[in-house]
Amino acid sequence: HNAALRRELAALAAEAGLPVATLALAWLLARGPQVLAIPGMRRRPHLAQNLAAQQVALPAGLVARLDTLFAPGAAAGARYAEGGWLGIERTAG
Repeated sequence: HNAALRRELAALAAEAGLPVATLALAWLLARGPQVLAIPGMRRRPHLAQNLAAQQVALPAGLVARLDTLFAPGAAAGARYAEGGWLGIERTAG
């Protein structure tokens, strides 16, 4: 299920002419100042993609498609297996 979401995200990024990470971060940034994105980066090109997301103005139609694709509950499964939570603080949601 999640692989299909990833493929659709990749297709939307290709349509927009953006790397997937840049599109994803730009979408989060477009959600408003109440959303705090914490992007990861292991290499300089990742940093460049993350910084580029600040300059991307996503069309409203693309934002709506992403909102629909990644509506709450759209992804399947837990983020971590139960053993993966060792050393990670969990807070009640």
